[in-house]
Amino acid sequence: MISRAWELFWLDEIDKAKEIALRVWRRTRNQETKARAAFLLAMIESKNGNINEALEWVNKAIELGLDDANVYILQARLLMKTKNYAQALKAINRAEKIQINEEENVDYEVLFLKAKILSELGRKEEARQIITGLLEILAMDDEILALAKELGIIVD
Repeated sequence: MISRAWELFWLDEIDKAKEIALRVWRRTRNQETKARAAFLLAMIESKNGNINEALEWVNKAIELGLDDANVYILQARLLMKTKNYAQALKAINRAEKIQINEEENVDYEVLFLKAKILSELGRKEEARQIITGLLEILAMDDEILALAKELGIIVD
């Protein structure tokens, strides 16, 4: 049933997805299914702009043992919106570690978010190193170029 809720979410049928996810959350005894429902509810609340509710749901998913890079990426994004950069860095570091362990590489979204967080924490040199590396592979990405300019990296 939770897979159907995810399908509805991706089809932008948010209200139906939320209804099913809440039903799963209340009724299931399976911890993994409950955690996946909590993560979906976090995604829904985030999409609806309810940052605090989204954070509550994502934290529940983590407490229930959902150790997935996407969960920590969402948590980091939400924490950034609340300007809790120290906790956001912990979340994005966890996402990075999971990706390295499971996929043996880290996708650019994690590195980009890490650079943004480090920049917000005043750790500009670390952020510059990450962005410089990303520019080598994604030189035309608008978000990366904008952060590179903000960090004072000269871009051709």
